[in-house]
Amino acid sequence: MCIGVNTYTDIVSSCQGFIDGKTFKMSDLDLEFVATNAGQQKANPRNPERQLIRYQLMEVLVRLAIDKFLKSGATKSSSEAVQLAFENHFIPFFKQFDCHRFRRERLWNEECDDTLKRFLKPINALYTKYSGRYALPGATKYMSLDEFTDMITNSGVITDSFGSREISPLFNLSMMTQKNELDFDRHYNMLLVEMIEAISRVADKLQNLMDYFPEMPCLNKHRLDKKIESFLVLLMRNSLPKTQGELLEKGVKKLYEEELNDPIKRKHMAHLKRYEYP
Repeated sequence: MCIGVNTYTDIVSSCQGFIDGKTFKMSDLDLEFVATNAGQQKANPRNPERQLIRYQLMEVLVRLAIDKFLKSGATKSSSEAVQLAFENHFIPFFKQFDCHRFRRERLWNEECDDTLKRFLKPINALYTKYSGRYALPGATKYMSLDEFTDMITNSGVITDSFGSREISPLFNLSMMTQKNELDFDRHYNMLLVEMIEAISRVADKLQNLMDYFPEMPCLNKHRLDKKIESFLVLLMRNSLPKTQGELLEKGVKKLYEEELNDPIKRKHMAHLKRYEYP
């Protein structure tokens, strides 16, 4: 997980007013990028050359702030320069990328929780099938980006409106932040709980999910719980072996029937208006 020079340039250029041609020029960007990478002592596959990983991104932002505000005499200390850069330039741009907003506003609700619980067995089956490719013998199995990409691709949802290049950012957004990305691979290895969030993020991005279920015109195209539900049905049907997928789908349908026949659960599910399996 790293940032190349082109993405780095796009990020800083998007921070309104930072590159003004006077106190800071476009050519200064490359100098600070090179200076940040120059401190690398030895080759490390988790810290590729001419790329920025997380701690280097923080370093280069500090370097940029000092270059723009301290060297020009606008501030008298490095801390003032950093504060000025973040408050006036970096934060206004960065705050639009709050990865926690999706969880608070879309995912963490009772409807999505009910859906994910209902599909827990298929989710576990998907995680078992698409994990362990790069695990050492006897080591804990994790899901890699390659395996996650294969799972999504096999589901058949890759189209012009949702390309395979969109999978990697959604994978990254679902991963827990790790303290040490230089000595350990944990930030590459997806746990089950992280996969559940990643599947939900993919479902949220898909615009054509309901096209796969023309017999269900009642399906809500905007409710995340229904999108997750529909996407998990596709994953069961297309990303798992046929016999296993059919068996798991029967189990999910049985849960639906039990909930519909239970007066308490049926009342609880009244918000769905028309409670049907896609």
